[in-house]
Amino acid sequence: MLADNKNFSSNVYVQIVVFSGSILTILILSIYLLYQNALQRQSNHLTDLVTSQKQIIESVARFDAEFSSNDVAGGSTQATLSQIESAQKEGFNFGDTGEYLFAKLEDEKIVFLLDRRHVTADLPDFIPAQSDFAEPMRKALNGEMGIIQALDYRGEMVLAAYAPIKILNFGIVAKIDLTEIQKPFYSIIFYSGLSALILISLGITGIFKKNEAINAQLESLVSDKTAELIRATQVIQEKEDYLKKVTDNVVDGLITITSGGTIETYNPAARQLFGYSNNEVIGKNIKMLMPEPYSSEHDDYLQEYLKTGHSKIIGMEREVTGLRKDGSTFPLELGVSVMRVRTTKVVFIGTLRDISERKKTEAELNKFKITVNSTSNEILFFDSTNFKFLMANQAALDMLGYTMEELSEKTPIDINPSLSLEGLCTLIKPLRQDKEDSQRFETVCRCKDGTEYPAEVHLHILRQDSETIFFAVIQNLTERKLAEKKLILAKEEAEKANLAKSRFLSSMSHELRTPLNAILGFSQLLQLDPKAMTPVQVENINRISNSGKHLLTLINEILDLASIESGHVSMSIESLEIGPLLDDVMLLTSPLAEEQNIQVNYTKSEISNLTILADRTRLKQVILNLISNAIKYNKKNGSIEVGLEKVFDNYLRISVSDTGNGIPDDKLAGVFEAFNRLGVIHEGIEGTGIGLSISKNLIGLMKGRIDFETALGEGSCFYIELPLCQAHQNLHDRESASQQVFQSALSQTDTKLFIILYVEDNPANLEMVKQCLMTRENTTLLSAPDGPLGIESAINHQPDLILMDINLPGMDGIDAFKILKNNPKTSSIPVIAISANAMKNDIKKAMTAGFTDYIVKPIDIPIFLDTIDRMMSKKAQAFSGK
Repeated sequence: MLADNKNFSSNVYVQIVVFSGSILTILILSIYLLYQNALQRQSNHLTDLVTSQKQIIESVARFDAEFSSNDVAGGSTQATLSQIESAQKEGFNFGDTGEYLFAKLEDEKIVFLLDRRHVTADLPDFIPAQSDFAEPMRKALNGEMGIIQALDYRGEMVLAAYAPIKILNFGIVAKIDLTEIQKPFYSIIFYSGLSALILISLGITGIFKKNEAINAQLESLVSDKTAELIRATQVIQEKEDYLKKVTDNVVDGLITITSGGTIETYNPAARQLFGYSNNEVIGKNIKMLMPEPYSSEHDDYLQEYLKTGHSKIIGMEREVTGLRKDGSTFPLELGVSVMRVRTTKVVFIGTLRDISERKKTEAELNKFKITVNSTSNEILFFDSTNFKFLMANQAALDMLGYTMEELSEKTPIDINPSLSLEGLCTLIKPLRQDKEDSQRFETVCRCKDGTEYPAEVHLHILRQDSETIFFAVIQNLTERKLAEKKLILAKEEAEKANLAKSRFLSSMSHELRTPLNAILGFSQLLQLDPKAMTPVQVENINRISNSGKHLLTLINEILDLASIESGHVSMSIESLEIGPLLDDVMLLTSPLAEEQNIQVNYTKSEISNLTILADRTRLKQVILNLISNAIKYNKKNGSIEVGLEKVFDNYLRISVSDTGNGIPDDKLAGVFEAFNRLGVIHEGIEGTGIGLSISKNLIGLMKGRIDFETALGEGSCFYIELPLCQAHQNLHDRESASQQVFQSALSQTDTKLFIILYVEDNPANLEMVKQCLMTRENTTLLSAPDGPLGIESAINHQPDLILMDINLPGMDGIDAFKILKNNPKTSSIPVIAISANAMKNDIKKAMTAGFTDYIVKPIDIPIFLDTIDRMMSKKAQAFSGK
């Protein structure tokens, strides 16, 4: 019985020991596996947290760098730190000892940037870079990314995930104390050991205990610990769910791939970028998302990193091209980081961002910059609030002498010495209120070296979305101002020259017209009584008269020379019968043709009766010039043909052909150039070389055309084409009708004596007028040699008409006229000016003074007598009371 009891007890003891050993072995193995699983889950969790926080912070930093650099003291970096600090305060730390850390390397020191949860009085503000502490942060600041068990800044052993934030030159660490991870397992070990001791005690003392009670105790203990492990697993799962939500809501695409390039995860933002679903990409190679050559290069980069630990893409961002499911490509910004899992598995994390809009904006900005920089004008953009310059083209920088960095600290007031803040606000106010599209003004710009230059500014406003800026287009006026100054000086010199020329021409005109007055006057008096002369004498008188008239025409042309050169020539376009005009021309040119032994042929036809629209004097001058040239440049014993021909149905061509040597080809272009005599200056032929130039201008003003044809060695043909006039009147008939009207008027008047006073110092002119008036009955001519005697004679004799020479000795005719008009006894007597001063200004001056009429010397006797007849008719009508 005792033996049986001993055997029973021994068996129970052995059974208990074996069972307890098995349970302990299972528990220890389970605890180890659970601990490794918890450690791995925590590692994954920390790695995912670091990766997501890194991507989020980098996105925030980019945003701040672009939009918040001027809004926060300290710039974009401080703005980002502020947002991180705010997030930390809202409870992004985890567990009892878990926390995020941010630090930067400064003078071989690791400086922590934000307040830490485990702050104690004996902790330093920084850790030396070569210290044994803060190993995870040291690796992050070295540009590495991974997970490690090491000492933290407190000297505590932690599990830490680390990564670099290159855009800020920061490191980020997410860590948790190993003791916090191990704490649940310490309890399990304690209770497992306690259970073992209990089992052993029961085995020694529980011979009489039943196995069921021990089993129940063990099951209860295992159940409790299992429940604790389940709760820990749920916490880890909740953290995993949180991390998944974070990655799913990141704006950028996130893709993780294995070392072989196989895609493991693929967030919604990536799906939206590429158009593939998760099932279509997970498990496939990353090459499918990039066209060549990027796909092959990407694999090469990964393999290089795995072999050497160095890579061109890890920890950096680069621009590549993405390939969508539909085959289209798009510009992509790719950032790659590496993560080690369980120290053996390498996972690459890719951050992807579609930069199509940014590239488009950059292209438009580059195009805009090229356009702005290609203009020679200066263009500056400035802010609408603080007025500081935002951008300037190269022309503005070169002209002002500033760099863009220097100019960005200045405003338009700094480069414009005459502009104040109030003045600038006044300028831009209409632009802000949309009352004006632009503001234009002239000002002075000041360069960096203090020099100034005149400028014209066009100020505009530019609105884009909610942003408003101003830009100014500046044109340097230095050259224009110099040119304007030179132009003013040149104009003043030209006016002086014109005034001197006008005075000279006026003097020359007067000196030439005075003798011509006698020549033409007496020749016309002889023509009034042709019966008293022989036919030869009549012909000679006609020649004298015609030559005098031609000389008078030439003098008139000299007076109009300045007007011809400037294109302002007074034209008297009228209906003109071409036949009589050519008869006059033939008569004028025949002496020169006979002298040169040149035969001039002109055959009249029905075309000679046609009427054209032209200025008689100007056209006569042009035809005389053409025929004179044909005579001078003809061959000895040559001939000239003057022809008429209708062209284009409504134009008449007047041609002058000669048998001269023609014009060489190399001189054709200079035919109508002023003062260009085509090389004949050395041949002894007189001339000025301006005749054809003047002729071309005159014909052009008559709406006509002048041109030529020439053949070397055979001769030339110059021709004029002028418009025809349908209406035709005989000008001589009109003159006769005019004479008849005045004669009729005179015949109806009373035979009262008509007294004329002529104030003239030239005896020849006085005698000519005297003989002219002998053809009029009931007229008496009184004379005075100067102004004072003329005034005295007018007061004493009360003439019906006074003829007043302008250029009188002592007192001139205008001053004498003013005295007559101011005297009540003579103020009502009409006064006609007679002068050799034929300039328009002279005539205008006299008529403005109040003269009744102005007769230019040499006197045209028919016109002169016509004027006298009209004055007599008015006097007769007044006398008869009509």
